[in-house]
Amino acid sequence: MGTSFRDAPDLDHPGPLAAEPYRSAPTRAEQYLGVVAAALFLILLTMVFIAAAPLGDPDVWWHLEMGHAYLDGASVRHPGPMSPFGTEDWHSRDWLTQMLMAGFDSAFGLPGVAWLRGLALVALFVVCFRLSRQVAPFGAAVVATGLTFFGMIGSLSARPQLVSFILLAVTVGALLRTSQDLRPRWWLAVLTGVWACAHGLWFLVPGLQVVLLVGLRLDRRLDRRSARPHVLLVGLCLAAVAVTPNGIHQLAHPLGSSMGVAQYVQEYQPLSVTFPPYAAVLLMLFVVCASWARRGGSSWVAVLLVAVGAVLFLYMGRTLPLGAILVMPFFAAAIGAAAPRARTHLPRPVEQAVVLGGAGVALVALALLVPTSAAAPSSYFPSTYDARLSAIAEGDVLINQLGDGGYLAWKYPDLRIVGDGLSDQYSVAWLTDWHEALRGEPGWEDFVERTGADYALLSDTTALRLGLESQGWTTVQTGQDRVLMKAPEG
Repeated sequence: MGTSFRDAPDLDHPGPLAAEPYRSAPTRAEQYLGVVAAALFLILLTMVFIAAAPLGDPDVWWHLEMGHAYLDGASVRHPGPMSPFGTEDWHSRDWLTQMLMAGFDSAFGLPGVAWLRGLALVALFVVCFRLSRQVAPFGAAVVATGLTFFGMIGSLSARPQLVSFILLAVTVGALLRTSQDLRPRWWLAVLTGVWACAHGLWFLVPGLQVVLLVGLRLDRRLDRRSARPHVLLVGLCLAAVAVTPNGIHQLAHPLGSSMGVAQYVQEYQPLSVTFPPYAAVLLMLFVVCASWARRGGSSWVAVLLVAVGAVLFLYMGRTLPLGAILVMPFFAAAIGAAAPRARTHLPRPVEQAVVLGGAGVALVALALLVPTSAAAPSSYFPSTYDARLSAIAEGDVLINQLGDGGYLAWKYPDLRIVGDGLSDQYSVAWLTDWHEALRGEPGWEDFVERTGADYALLSDTTALRLGLESQGWTTVQTGQDRVLMKAPEG
């Protein structure tokens, strides 16, 4: 689990760091380590309860649908429209992760999907802890990992993005080692290729390598000749993406079409300091900057990596976890250097037993919990409408809210809904018209007419509901903060 260091390494002046033998600690230090170990177990226990909760993320369901479609023979390169209103020749960015989710669903049902999520959370904890431990003592690493997880808590759902969080932590650890010994990590090319099949944030690997290269050049630790292997590695990463089934498309369209309607999607909006996870990451950034100010500056590598992290977590809610992971090792090093008690060590075998043992216990506990807890939560999705929705004739069209789309596509595969979370299959114009119609903006009548809608399942506060009522639509059922409406005859 990393080398035990007497002092946190200096990220500004990296170099070989020798391990010191464990020395008996005073009783107070032993008590401190006990508290820190308990905090580590508490973090893992929190991961268990998060993973054991009902599957409330609206995107889980269409990811499962896509995974099953691929397992049933759908083309990864040209899957075709998965919705009657999908018109784009889209290319999947998550097919490998989706197939894994669907495989667990086929083998174990929704409890299997929940346990897979728990496995990803535990793996994310371990790699984040290792990243922090790479630059700081045990106690500081636990604190940094815990605060980082709190910053990410709103994004820890059963979605392919968890893979990106894990691989980003692995990538940052590799780049920090390169900043110490100047050796390119060639295996990052393979990691980038795998990442490009699992989630769309693969471009962080070559992007951060460029940031590292610029920082090393500004620090005058690389000249043109010594920089060539690092430039070659960036090229190999891009080549690894290009040879994947959808690599050429991903190189040309790294962000997908969803950014075209970002103004309508909550997770694409900037966050406020009143949001506690955001405030936690902001605190981490403040501590890092204060530490540098006290020490009289920092290396360009550190400044650039933290600056990228700051931009990511300030940009929007969806990139907050990415920024937290980038800032985390520097935060760990800062508190490790500032707090003398944080420099107390555990013997390496004990540390490994605590971390890996805690992870194993968490996964076993999760396996015992998920059979009775993992499900589609009735409080989140329109479960009370099952009888009515099941009775809708095949071929009839339902106007729905974005948040219900994935669940409806999963639960009622024969129901023609106007949209779901799989935005790449729709044109930006269609997505824009859909969102604007829900808001009751001018032109909503044309959108409803184009869909040929027979029914609408809308939030009772949606402006479109009032518009449909004015056109003679009747209420069929109410409940769960929704209204099921039927178009007038003829």
